[in-house]
Amino acid sequence: MYTDGITEAESESGAMFGTDRLTAILSKSHEQSPETLLRAIIDDVESFSNHQPPTDDRTLVVARVG
Repeated sequence: MYTDGITEAESESGAMFGTDRLTAILSKSHEQSPETLLRAIIDDVESFSNHQPPTDDRTLVVARVG
């Protein structure tokens, strides 16, 4: 689960992180622990936005099912 602050994080050019980038991270991370996956997503979002302070909340919950 995530808030729109994750997918709507902006690059310096104004592009949004988007669901495609999030899906790409998730598709290659199915074997990772929830903690590792959470960190990978946050790191990618921060890198994408050039480590600028968020303009919206960024809330992310990762859980393993099963």
